[in-house]
Amino acid sequence: MTTLLVAADDGLWRWRRGDLPRHVARLHDASWVHALPGGLVVALSGVARGSVHLLRYGADDLLDEVDVQDTGGSEPCHAALSPDGRTLVVANYADAVLCVVELHHDRLVVHPRTVDGGGSMAVPDRQAGPHPHHVLFLDRTSLAVTDLGSDLIRFYTPHAADLVPTGTCAVPRGSGPRHLVVVDGIVLVSAELSGQVLAAPLADVRSGSAVWRGTTTTGPAFTPALFGEGPVSFPGDLVAGADGTVYCANRGADSVAHLRIGLDTGVPVPICVAETPVASWPHHIRWHAGDLVVATRDDGLWVGAEHIAVPRPKWTTVAES
Repeated sequence: MTTLLVAADDGLWRWRRGDLPRHVARLHDASWVHALPGGLVVALSGVARGSVHLLRYGADDLLDEVDVQDTGGSEPCHAALSPDGRTLVVANYADAVLCVVELHHDRLVVHPRTVDGGGSMAVPDRQAGPHPHHVLFLDRTSLAVTDLGSDLIRFYTPHAADLVPTGTCAVPRGSGPRHLVVVDGIVLVSAELSGQVLAAPLADVRSGSAVWRGTTTTGPAFTPALFGEGPVSFPGDLVAGADGTVYCANRGADSVAHLRIGLDTGVPVPICVAETPVASWPHHIRWHAGDLVVATRDDGLWVGAEHIAVPRPKWTTVAES
């Protein structure tokens, strides 16, 4: 049975198919949530001051707070669990701080690290400095972080409670890389500011030598933020389907783009093959049990064609049943 945990402006919600959604934890401006083994949950919240929360199911199936710690920065927007499940790496968007969070059954231990360097300034009000947005573990020893402000993919190796920088790969100036996925050895990146999805072989991206190919994710009625005119669409969250199709949430255009990876003289090229309208401002998407789950800022949660009345959702995860 489908059971989801949802991070929203007023905290965490739990929804099971056939039931009404239930508010299970009050957090200010929750942005991300993940269910851990043993009835534990970890979540991010806050704007000017970011927090990471460890929670546990208690009486009446509500979530009780076990521990809360500062993330070391502001606007924590995404995190990724290490393959061994022992640590979390958090991206604080506003002030370019990553943090490694040690996960224990009764506490959290946070180790912040500032992202060095400047912004690309292609879009000055968005790229005056580094802005890490999305974290992805590539394997047990390396992770990738999109840096929307610097137009870079940054690579790190976890070492003890720190992150050791191991390289970068530039994307075209003014792209504004937001999220990324890897499908069959190809990296796809949503370029929030240039209105595209970019693609390149993973090996080339890791070596810093990628030559990116891109495609727009909406029709001609929408303009990329890079150009600053007309109605703007912001490509954001990415998710890969079981058949290799990649889906991209377009905020502003209020649609989900369907992309396939083609080849042009052996070079991977993203191709937008369809665009499906969705509710207003799709912030997060995932596939679960055959349904596309869409968290829309202005119109609640959608599971397939079913509307779930959760106010201003931002992230979903599969809850323990």
